[in-house]
Amino acid sequence: MKRLVSCLSMVFLVACSGGKKGQTTEAATETPATASTTGASAAPEVDFMIKTADMALKQKNEIEAVATLQTLRAEPTLNVDQKLAVQEMMARAQANLAARAAAGDQQAQAALRMMQMNPH
Repeated sequence: MKRLVSCLSMVFLVACSGGKKGQTTEAATETPATASTTGASAAPEVDFMIKTADMALKQKNEIEAVATLQTLRAEPTLNVDQKLAVQEMMARAQANLAARAAAGDQQAQAALRMMQMNPH
């Protein structure tokens, strides 16, 4: 239940922020994390969520990425490579959020506070 509340809180933050407009094109290259973890062996939902988190990171939408990655962390069907990829993407998203927060981005500061209150 706490995870659901945490994820919903992060989604609420994303929805309230209005998102970034004009960033709907997909990057031509895959990151090593998604290239090594997606494919025929991954469950369609897991594959979709990994791609969603990766796209959010590419679009500098760390809040959406963190919300997706938190949901993925709770997925019991992740294989070892997928778990590592989720951890790597989470570390990258958190580092980017911390940099934005240090630069005065209030949305990033609020997201970090939410993550500290709900670490799962």
